Amino acid sequence: MNSIPFINADQAESILTWHGVVAALWAAHQRPQADIDDILFEHDNHAVLSRAAWIRGTGIGVKTATIFPSNTTKSPALPTVHAIVTLFDDQTGEPTAVLDGTLVTKWKTAGDSVLGAHLLARQDSETLTILGAGAVGESLID
Repeated sequence: MNSIPFINADQAESILTWHGVVAALWAAHQRPQADIDDILFEHDNHAVLSRAAWIRGTGIGVKTATIFPSNTTKSPALPTVHAIVTLFDDQTGEPTAVLDGTLVTKWKTAGDSVLGAHLLARQDSETLTILGAGAVGESLID
């Protein structure tokens, strides 16, 4: 098996644009729908969530995130959510890449909202209301 690349947010930030991401999401919505399933484990006030998506003929992706609200009390404080996304070839099952989950949250999740606003907002709209916080809320401002 070849070395699997890890793509971090810093590497991708310089090449991604909101126009490009929204165009890619629109194109993806024209393709067959993914089969999706979730696994959630909770212990005390902490959790781990994995969401798997499989688009036949395209690939498999699994996003795994941990949620640790108590990280804000650490010194220094740590983020409360950590995540990675693992991509697999859907013909062989081989891993093809690992991505920083923050990258996906910022660009994909916010990009979905941007695409929705583009499709649903009136063309003469002058005001945008953002409901949210963290990486997604900050990204929507961009």
